[in-house]
Amino acid sequence: MAKKQPKRARAAPRKKRTTKKVSKPSAAALAATKRAQKKFSRDVYLRGEAKCVKDGKLEPGATFELQGFDDEGTPIITRRRFSIT
Repeated sequence: MAKKQPKRARAAPRKKRTTKKVSKPSAAALAATKRAQKKFSRDVYLRGEAKCVKDGKLEPGATFELQGFDDEGTPIITRRRFSIT
């Protein structure tokens, strides 16, 4: 006859997964994010990393495409390529 294997202890019941409630950002946090985005766009433009597309191609050394400017004069940019140089 085959030996009987000892019974294993039962594992503890699993905890129920709950979703974390994410609160909406405050008005101050939204304003700070907006200021940071404008500063980033302005800095990229001033460093020369944002260029207009000519003949469907982005100039060498440019990572961002310049879409235009908003009412306040902040450049509107779109990331197009990663540049190592």
